[in-house]
Amino acid sequence: MQIDMKEQLKHIALFMAVVIAAFALVCTCLASFNYAYESHQGFYAVCGAITFIAGGIAVYKASRSVMQFFLDQK
Repeated sequence: MQIDMKEQLKHIALFMAVVIAAFALVCTCLASFNYAYESHQGFYAVCGAITFIAGGIAVYKASRSVMQFFLDQK
C-alpha cells in the first residue's frame, strides 16, 4: 500500500503545530513562574503548575493522535 505524500505532509504539519503549541505552553508557564517569584505570590505559581499539567496532557494526547497515522502504516 502506497502512502499518499499529501497525507504525510498534512500529518507532519499537524505535528509541527503541536510542537509549536507545546513550546508556547512551556513559555507561558515559565512566565507565570517568573512572575510568581518576582511578586512573591504563590497563586501564580499554582496556576502555572495546573496549566502545565493540563496542557502537557493535552499536548501528549494531540501528538499521539497525530502520530498514530505513521504508526499504523507498514
